[in-house]
Amino acid sequence: MAITAQEALARAREGLERGEQDCLEELAELPPRQVGPVERVDLLERAAAFGRVEEVERLFELYGSFVYTGMALAYALRCAHEQAARALSAHGSTLLEDLRPAAAAGAPLPHDGAFTRFCLTQSSPTLFANPMDPTVSTELFEPFGARPPLAGEPYAPSSDLAATCELVSRLAREGFFGSLVLDDLLRAALVRAWHALRHAAEQDERTAELCLGLADELLDLRGGIDGRARRILASLVVPRGPERLLSWLCGRAPEVFLTCLEALPWLREDDALVARMAAGLEPGWAARSEALLLALAGGGHLAELRAQLAEGGPVDASVLARACELASARGHAETAAWLLVQAQAAPDPAPAVAWDDLLL
Repeated sequence: MAITAQEALARAREGLERGEQDCLEELAELPPRQVGPVERVDLLERAAAFGRVEEVERLFELYGSFVYTGMALAYALRCAHEQAARALSAHGSTLLEDLRPAAAAGAPLPHDGAFTRFCLTQSSPTLFANPMDPTVSTELFEPFGARPPLAGEPYAPSSDLAATCELVSRLAREGFFGSLVLDDLLRAALVRAWHALRHAAEQDERTAELCLGLADELLDLRGGIDGRARRILASLVVPRGPERLLSWLCGRAPEVFLTCLEALPWLREDDALVARMAAGLEPGWAARSEALLLALAGGGHLAELRAQLAEGGPVDASVLARACELASARGHAETAAWLLVQAQAAPDPAPAVAWDDLLL
């Protein structure tokens, strides 16, 4: 009795998971039209997730092209199957690729989101608009089990985030990813770290450190911080966000943190948080950032002010005067007195400053 397409598909899926040899050969005996585009993509994703490189190649031999291969590449990277990832890349797979409906050869297709799992792709108009929105790159840093497969029974191959990050880093250094994907990987790693640290009672330090370490390497590869990278990094600065992420940002891109300080009233008003972040900034930033100077002065954070103004060059006397006035108005007499001394010693003091009135 001839095997049916559904029976052959079920056996192929089981065989891919079990590592069986020639598990696709029953499918090879069927006319290709009996295996629909959804089932084909599902098989490719399973082969990639379990690192079955020969089966990845065999599937391309059998079906030529696929409606979508981006999630298969994400699964190969998530499970650190380097050769499977390279095989898919050789066939044109990228993490942010769009669907190719023509590969369905007229067969009916579900909604595009069925293939992308409603993740954003390179043509999505809101890509990078809200850094928390998931893309296919997000899938690299998430465990299996959250999303159902396209067809057949669920599967959950083993994965290790350390191996994933190591592989992504190494491939990135080779130029494996385009600039758009590289930035999306940066975004996805930072968002994963953000979620790992979001709840103080159940923080996942290992996940956060791995993702932040990868983010460091990806930023190094970029060679600079342009507008898109600034938006990604600035997205970390949100009310009640993880302070560990802010500390990382202050060390990695202090100018981004200080730009946020200038733009966000809630951040300027939280002088205790600003003081904690200032401890991680290199000395001298307060001489270049009036927002930082005023936030520290307004909160009476004298130790942080001393450390910050120890370097960085002279500060305009009028700025120091405003800081002194703010500290005095809020009852921080010691801080105000120290700032008054700094203002009086500043070069070219503004003639309009009435020094004797500042501490009244």
